[in-house]
This record gives sequence, structure tokens and C-alpha cells, in this order.
Amino acid sequence: TAFGHVFAKGQITGQAEMLIDGRRVPAQVDVKRRHDDGSVRFAVISTIVDKLPGGATAKVELINAESGRSDRRNVSAADLLKTDFDATVTLTQLRQHWPEIDFSENIVGQNRVAGRM
Repeated sequence: TAFGHVFAKGQITGQAEMLIDGRRVPAQVDVKRRHDDGSVRFAVISTIVDKLPGGATAKVELINAESGRSDRRNVSAADLLKTDFDATVTLTQLRQHWPEIDFSENIVGQNRVAGRM
């Protein structure tokens, strides 16, 4: 489910979190506009919502993310290299298929990817 939402000035001053019936749910919050104080003005929110029976309701809240939460931090390339993380990305644009991009240890931090772009 994806929807746009307008926020009052000062309502969301950092990262936003979504609660459904008081329970945190994973959500992607794509900020499109900010107020002059830097707070979020408009964002597109994407999430997966559990099925609700017909006529049921759920309370949805968008709140400031708690600062310092251990599960909300940026992950650096160095952090990933300490794990067994591996990724391959395949891009298709205008029906043209590009070769796979290999994000392996030998290219991290070099501002380039393997393969023709």
C-alpha cells in the first residue's frame, strides 16, 4: 500500500515511523517536500498492511522515529564487508537488459560498478 501524506510544520522533524494499532510496522517514507524549518511537509509512504475484514478499522499513526533506536541506523560499506553480505543487481530499462552488477568487496567504495552501463 502506498499513499501520500501532508504533515504540519514541525510534526516530523527527523525520520518518520508508522504505527498500526500501536505496533511498529516496516514502512518506506520518501520525503518529497520539507517546510522552511526542515521538518517533513509531504511524503509518500509505502508499507504492507495486514488484511482487514470488511468493515474493520485500524488506527494508523505517523510519528517521529525514536532517536538512538538500535534497529534504525545507517549501514556503511565497511559494516557490510564484516558480514557475508552479497548482492547482484540486474537493471532493465526501456526493454534493454544490462549486465549484472556485482557489488563485491573489490569494488566497494570505488564509485564504480562492474559491467557496461
